[in-house]
Amino acid sequence: MKRLKTFSAALTVALAAVGCGNSNGYTIKGSLTPNEEFRYDSVMVMVGDVRNAVAVNDNQFVLEGVVEAPVMTKLDVSYVDPESGMLVGNVTIPVVVEPGKIVVSGDQESSTVGGTPQNDAIQAFNDAIEEWELREGEWEEVVGIVKEFIATNSQNQAAVYGINIGQNALEDAELAEAMNACAEQVRQHPDIVPIVERMAIIESTSEGKPFVDFEVEGKKLSDYVGKGQVVLVDFWASWCGPCRAEIPNIKKVYEQYKGQGLVVVGVPTSDRPEDTLKAVEEDSIPFPQLMGSERQAIGARTYGVRGIPHLVLFGADGTILARGIRGEAVATAVAEALK
Repeated sequence: MKRLKTFSAALTVALAAVGCGNSNGYTIKGSLTPNEEFRYDSVMVMVGDVRNAVAVNDNQFVLEGVVEAPVMTKLDVSYVDPESGMLVGNVTIPVVVEPGKIVVSGDQESSTVGGTPQNDAIQAFNDAIEEWELREGEWEEVVGIVKEFIATNSQNQAAVYGINIGQNALEDAELAEAMNACAEQVRQHPDIVPIVERMAIIESTSEGKPFVDFEVEGKKLSDYVGKGQVVLVDFWASWCGPCRAEIPNIKKVYEQYKGQGLVVVGVPTSDRPEDTLKAVEEDSIPFPQLMGSERQAIGARTYGVRGIPHLVLFGADGTILARGIRGEAVATAVAEALK
């Protein structure tokens, strides 16, 4: 079963706020759990181009400032060696800086945030996800939780948080639909712009669209695609367990249809060439690999691929016939393309 592994990591320390006199004033007041191995040193938050920082004293901090409109940003808590005072590391915490009192408590393992409407909403969302994970709920349930959260907060900054989490829960089409319903301020958030751009790439490389070429050290996708043959491209990596598990199925399809005009090409993604070649030998992979001499993800970026394995099927003229197919669907799609 899938799990939102990035979820707990996104919330390592919590926030707290106490009100300011200004109607647009915010206060973030934190209480951090002591740790014998390090000492909390400082806290910093960026609100637009404005940097607001304060020292942590006795595991407590208070940040005060003014914000014209709520903004989804990050609270950066740094910690140092208690003896030398040298920086050991930092913890990054998502937070909506909005007028009011934001209350933070926690440590590097767990945290809570609340006190203002959007931060309360995010905390309730986090609680719902945690409860789902603890009882090992069905995946469809968490998809519904994420969709509902984004829809409910589509006009405010909390949606930025939901969309980032949604990348790990929603299918691309579901994510695109959720994003399209959000306010422009959400879609233009710096954290969301790359997602919007990736969704545009996916749209331009969806089924029915012509193939988009890419090159890896002089070797091109067009060396295979658009040459009058059906081509199955496998974006994969040697370190990816599901990728390796899919290879026997791809080999089976390849052996069955290679005499009928099917060509299969592997595109190693973010993998060391030596590891790719070792996996090719271990798994007796018979088809070529479009790879260079260094770790790269050019092909995956060109097609907006986030998760691997990801298979794309191209028709004889280079048209994209299917993408994201796995298992038995691969043989079915290839047989249909070769008719």
